[in-house]
Amino acid sequence: VGIFLSRRVTKRMNALVDDRPAQMRQRLAILMDAQRYEEVAALEPRFERLQLLDEDPYVYSLAYAYYRIGAYDDAERLLLDVQSPEYFEDAMVLRGSIQNCREKPWWCE
Repeated sequence: VGIFLSRRVTKRMNALVDDRPAQMRQRLAILMDAQRYEEVAALEPRFERLQLLDEDPYVYSLAYAYYRIGAYDDAERLLLDVQSPEYFEDAMVLRGSIQNCREKPWWCE
């Protein structure tokens, strides 16, 4: 019950934010924290429309969500765009994990 109320309150607070990019950043944080990766992946068109895919933290988060749901091609497509040094190493590690999942699918189930 506590988690349900927390999600409900958080959604209400998110709806009060007028700035669309800020609202999407907040929504991403909520969904990632809840490990709702399918919903994160479904946000890609909105991220693109709001130009959030120009920012590496959001590109990496979306790629990670795709990785977690097994959409490895989509994850790798996004990881190609990661440029900043602070996310480039994380992107390389995620690419390695994707390769491991492709070679040993049981490892990632």
